[in-house]
Amino acid sequence: MTDLTYMVGMSDSKNEVDYLQSWDHNEFSTFVLLHSNSNAASVEEKMEQIALKHREENPEKGIWLQPISKMYLHSGELNGTDSFLSNQLASLKIFMGIAFLILLVAIINFILISNSDNNLSINEIACRKVNGASKKQILFDSIFKSVSIAFISLIPSMLFVWIMMPLFNNLFQKDLSLSLFMQWPYITALIIVTLITGISAGLYLGLFVSSVNPAALFQKRIMKRGKYAILNGSLVIVQFIVFILLSSSFLLMYKQYKYSLNKDLGLSISNLIAININNNEMMNQAEYLKNQIQSNPNVIDCRPTSFTIPPSDNFLNFSYRDPETDKAKEQEALVVGRGIIEMLNIPVVEGRTFNETDQGFAENFILNEAAAKKYNVKVGDKVGPFDVIGIVKNFHFHSLHRPVEPVFIALQAKNYPYLLVKTNGRNNEVIEYIRGVCQEISPGYFMEYEVMEDRNANFYKKEEKQMGTIGFFSIIALVVSTMGLIGFVSLNLVKKTKEIGIRKINGATITELIRAHNTQYLGWILIAFVISTPVAYYGISKWLENFAYKTALSWWVFGLTGLLAIAIAMLTVSLQSWKAATRNPVEALRYE
Repeated sequence: MTDLTYMVGMSDSKNEVDYLQSWDHNEFSTFVLLHSNSNAASVEEKMEQIALKHREENPEKGIWLQPISKMYLHSGELNGTDSFLSNQLASLKIFMGIAFLILLVAIINFILISNSDNNLSINEIACRKVNGASKKQILFDSIFKSVSIAFISLIPSMLFVWIMMPLFNNLFQKDLSLSLFMQWPYITALIIVTLITGISAGLYLGLFVSSVNPAALFQKRIMKRGKYAILNGSLVIVQFIVFILLSSSFLLMYKQYKYSLNKDLGLSISNLIAININNNEMMNQAEYLKNQIQSNPNVIDCRPTSFTIPPSDNFLNFSYRDPETDKAKEQEALVVGRGIIEMLNIPVVEGRTFNETDQGFAENFILNEAAAKKYNVKVGDKVGPFDVIGIVKNFHFHSLHRPVEPVFIALQAKNYPYLLVKTNGRNNEVIEYIRGVCQEISPGYFMEYEVMEDRNANFYKKEEKQMGTIGFFSIIALVVSTMGLIGFVSLNLVKKTKEIGIRKINGATITELIRAHNTQYLGWILIAFVISTPVAYYGISKWLENFAYKTALSWWVFGLTGLLAIAIAMLTVSLQSWKAATRNPVEALRYE
């Protein structure tokens, strides 16, 4: 039986050359340059027909063509795979949704502060109406003023972007600069967003005030109407809905991220380093390199192997022909060196691991419990032409996005591309030592290595970026909401200056004044919490569907974000209320 020990898609009946020329391979992606006048769909169909004539084992597998311009966002559409780890469309949609929410908070802030400021100059609006100003003129002036303020705000906003750009680049591992916004598509988009922001704020007040009787404006009864207060309250509620939604999502994503990193994988990967020796010169010296590494006092063990665990988040398929049915079968497999199972502390349930007498995967296999159950075998049985010599407990050899699946473990008897090194925790010292040994063997060799804990963490890089993004924008939403609330409360308290003074003269204490003013805002935050919690719960539940193993959706997370929102709002409102309540009541009565 042919030993094909250094191939990924393996077979029991082909030599290496035949295998590498097989049409049944699906491990590779190929770039194809078509003529400019070619029809991609027609070419794809013809390529598929040619492939079908040559396939023996996997006639159902197809050929897909995709324009390279779509690769970054849509590579996952190629048979559900992500060959180039570029399937960014889902993340982009999340980021766009978050950006829209932040923009919504900013617009609401602008509307609230603009309205409160206009309330102070309401007499001016009333006088203009009395002097013949039309509804259209007042509406136009309101919009013009808001749009002007919005465009003026571009200056500090671009300064803020410039300051935050290094943090953004570090978070998303990009190299963006402010010059990016100097291109016409982005300038146009910026102008449009600014116009939308200004027009929204201007319309909100302009449409409302321009339709009210001037007498009501002079008496300012309009600002005391319940409808107007409800509208302002609704805007504050929306702001805190966004904050609670983002912050609770961040906390739950962080909880899942930590769960993924700390979950028991059924094997030990702590202080493990994989050294890539995948060239002929280093492979020929593998035994010498192993002995030199083991002589280091910081090294506990060193073993040659083919694949390291976790290997990747892709399938490593083992193909063979069942002699009883003469049909092709596939099974996910791992190919390891002797002693790797012991090194990883994978418990053996039945049978044994590989020993010095085993000659390679073409004869013996070790199965995990899931594979033994799937094939209904025990030690001593056969799966196709292969002997089962051992069964180990289930372990995670992929990320937690996928459940533990059946796997065959085969022995690599020679030509090892990796050395797996177990250290006492002094990884950096061991890495420098190994680099020196490699330089002695092959001065031109550039050592590539990977810490297994880092490789496991790389499975969740996408979630880490999403979590960081939401956390980053949660802070922005909090800052923007708080700034808006400070301005809104301050301007509203100015309108109540006389009222506060009269109440103090009549015996109201500072505590009573603060409590009376805070009650309204507390009610708004509670409404925001009640609305945002089920929305956040649903959204994070959908996000967790990407994981086969997930953390619990703890209600304390939602409670914590709700309390945080209440604490921030009450602190903000109380500080402003305290300033107003401690003013001299005589000065307050003189206020106009």
